[in-house]
Amino acid sequence: MLEIPIWITIVSVVTVLLCIVLLIPMIQKSVENRTQNKAHIAVLMWVLWALFQSVLSLNRWYMDRTAGWFHFVFPWFFAAAFGCVLYFTPRGKRWINSLNNDYHWLVQSARLPLGIALTALFAAKQMPQWTSLFPFHLEIILGVVGLILFALKNKMSPRAHLAFHVIFIVITAIAVVHGYGAIPFAHQSWSYTNPNFAFQHFPSSLFPAVVYPLLVFIHVQGIFSIVKNSTQHQQDHQG
Repeated sequence: MLEIPIWITIVSVVTVLLCIVLLIPMIQKSVENRTQNKAHIAVLMWVLWALFQSVLSLNRWYMDRTAGWFHFVFPWFFAAAFGCVLYFTPRGKRWINSLNNDYHWLVQSARLPLGIALTALFAAKQMPQWTSLFPFHLEIILGVVGLILFALKNKMSPRAHLAFHVIFIVITAIAVVHGYGAIPFAHQSWSYTNPNFAFQHFPSSLFPAVVYPLLVFIHVQGIFSIVKNSTQHQQDHQG
């Protein structure tokens, strides 16, 4: 673990748990009783994944400076495989289609404590800041925007929702790539004077391994539901 104030560790752990807990409304308020009844299973899977990543991190898995890229980014391969199961199998599609899409932006509010933790880690010289536009991490703004979008969800057009999902994904991709490129290992590409130690140590190692994949999954699900509803509306209109 990093030698940082205990409150940063607490906020980091709370961020991971909050991100998982905020999934519950999407599942619990599903249009299918079967999905509602299995909400605890979905949440438990993410909790177990977070525990698995915690064990890896505490056993110095992400501190191997001689490792290659896959050593650090394999959680994203797992997330991609999990997504393929959900979107390309009959049971997976049925589960995805039954989710309540009114709560996409509520999950994104977890970016607010995430941004607070990342800002503190930057101030403690444990990671670089990828943009100097603000004195704090951009995730704080995204978290606030997520709450605003959740409050205005019924007043926005599908295109507006789609645009915001794409913007959030792009910003997330930039933050993640910049973070991985600054890790002090064999393929470090930038930030040599202020490396990204945070992605190597528990609990902030859970941000790229658990939190960011989950947030991106929610965006992908939001885009999927918008495109699906738009296609269905066009078919009904043509029929």
